[in-house]
Amino acid sequence: MTSTHQLAAAGEAAALRRALAAAPDTIDAYRVYRGLEDIIIRHGLKGTPLHVAVAAGSLDCARLLLECGADPSLCVIQSERGDEAIPYATALFLARETGRKDMIELLTPG
Repeated sequence: MTSTHQLAAAGEAAALRRALAAAPDTIDAYRVYRGLEDIIIRHGLKGTPLHVAVAAGSLDCARLLLECGADPSLCVIQSERGDEAIPYATALFLARETGRKDMIELLTPG
């Protein structure tokens, strides 16, 4: 797990901004994340920092990640078979699962 995943999970937007400035290539990095007691992330599925921020309910971190170029169309990876990744859910899907209207509005295009 990258520091961007950890900071997104913790809702630490200011520290996340610094981490992204130091390592911008981690913005869409997939990592297995265990520990959030929310939705599918708790099962150790692979997700980006944006997925983690949405699952953790951190609107500030989700907004920051999007402003910095996070790709909201990427899916949480449910499983992998060889070179094949089985997609599960976008960040918007996770937001809808939580029912967070503010997060849904942030992630809805247009």
